[in-house]
Amino acid sequence: MSTRSATERVDRVLERLRGHGGRMTTGRRAIVQALIAAGDEHVTADELAAAVQAEHPHVHLSTVYRTLDALEVIGAVDRVTAGTGSSVYH
Repeated sequence: MSTRSATERVDRVLERLRGHGGRMTTGRRAIVQALIAAGDEHVTADELAAAVQAEHPHVHLSTVYRTLDALEVIGAVDRVTAGTGSSVYH
């Protein structure tokens, strides 16, 4: 996926989130970017947090979970609970 295409996808997701009363923060943008960068891979919240914190160390795991919950509500991500009880996001 091209950088422009990925940026447009991030912007569309953030606009949907904003339309549902969500705040736009650097952390949320970084989380959405990391999800889109994961492509077809399923990621855990911990994996996502590690990817985001590599460039934005101020983004806490709790922010990742809250953002994932908000993204799930607007239908931007799917959460799948694995047999081990942990959830993955796509």
